[in-house]
Amino acid sequence: MLSANGGYRDDGRLASRADVLAFTSATLTQDLYAYGTPVVELAHGADNPHVDLFVRVSEVDPKGRSRNVSEAYRRLATAAKTKSEKVVRLELDGIAHRFRAGSRIRVLIAGSWSPRYAHNLGGDEPVLTARRATPVTHSVRYGRSRLVLPVGPAELSADGVADAGGDGV
Repeated sequence: MLSANGGYRDDGRLASRADVLAFTSATLTQDLYAYGTPVVELAHGADNPHVDLFVRVSEVDPKGRSRNVSEAYRRLATAAKTKSEKVVRLELDGIAHRFRAGSRIRVLIAGSWSPRYAHNLGGDEPVLTARRATPVTHSVRYGRSRLVLPVGPAELSADGVADAGGDGV
């Protein structure tokens, strides 16, 4: 779906919100080319089995401006509370992006993304008719969580194969 409001957006304010976890890398010393589907693996737990997860990867330029690159959203429904975390794997939207030298990579994690996605009230009532809200506390363990970027060479041929010669033969 195409939108007149689509494309890169400044998302710098999101990193300072109390309900968003933000992890920002060290400054890149060289360009990093990513092609394909990024994956985030989160060691995640919650005190409520009805939870949502939103993850966004952004590029923060040398001036501190943060722009969205890729994201994923998933509604998790488990049979029991998940206080002991398990690794949740989220595939983000496919990308072909150059993270420029001097920039940093940021990962944002949130328990919802309303109004873009339907508000999760944290219960097992139907989404459209639910009336009772139940709070949720999430936990994320960064030691077992990771971002997997599909990185590659600067030049690709038309069929997506690395083209060391640059002439695409």
